[in-house]
Amino acid sequence: MKKAFSQTFVAIFFGLFMAAKAQPFEAKRADAAYHPETLLDPATLVSPGNFSDTESGRYVVVEGYIDYVATAWPETDGDYHFEMQTTKKLHTKNPKDGLVCEIDPVVQLKGCEALKEIHKDNPATYRKVRVYGFLRFGTEANHAGVQKYKLPDGSIISGHWEIHPVERVQSIDGGPSLSVGPSAQFVRPPAGGRYGLDDTTFPKHTVSNYGNLRGTVKQISASVDQSGDVDVSLEVNQTTYTVTIPKYYISNFDATSRTVTFVQLSNFESINYSLAPSEDEQRTFYGLRNWKFQQSNVIPTMAPVEMIK
Repeated sequence: MKKAFSQTFVAIFFGLFMAAKAQPFEAKRADAAYHPETLLDPATLVSPGNFSDTESGRYVVVEGYIDYVATAWPETDGDYHFEMQTTKKLHTKNPKDGLVCEIDPVVQLKGCEALKEIHKDNPATYRKVRVYGFLRFGTEANHAGVQKYKLPDGSIISGHWEIHPVERVQSIDGGPSLSVGPSAQFVRPPAGGRYGLDDTTFPKHTVSNYGNLRGTVKQISASVDQSGDVDVSLEVNQTTYTVTIPKYYISNFDATSRTVTFVQLSNFESINYSLAPSEDEQRTFYGLRNWKFQQSNVIPTMAPVEMIK
């Protein structure tokens, strides 16, 4: 009886502690930012034949069936992982035509727990949905959707496309409403080695996704895709990286002074919720690595930023 009481007390205390740390906000942007006029499906998106026409670092909407939700919720890196396919066929492990989708643990989307009702061995539970989010290219090997893609110079890169982070999910199958996001709770990043990549390993093709880069902010500008994000030119040693801050973290961007004012979430508290170019002061950016392509050049970027110190 005493042991059961202790376990219950710990569970309640932990729940209250986590709730106290969470801050509600809206992970929202205009529908036009997702280019809804170009509705994608998983198999077409990941096909090597379409690689040259697919742009990394773009907001998209993908229509298909959610056929797999990870047993570990969240996974060890903190992400909430699920997968999509174009048809309602029975799920297989790491299919080449599958599309991975990840909900960021820092931006915990309202309604995401409903995804756990989907079971990979039971197609009757699969849901046809539209998933809205950021299209990222990764180089993990043990992953759904891994393919070999040819660059313009004939060289080959092995990797996969994924929607990461997911910003919204909406069912379209006529079943019970399934709606995930854009309402969310901001939660501090998971403790431990989430941001394992550093100045040395960030530009290398490694399995890890998340990193930290410390450098000098040289320039800040509105993202050219009109998503509402801002791009930061960060000089790290002799290399300049583009790091992207999502719209939903931004309270205001003054293009004249090139100053970002942040929503008052704890991930920007240590910089007093403000960021501007500086020749003297260094900042550390924490976030997700994404690979972008310019002809045959494979360029590491950080998008999205999750925290700045």
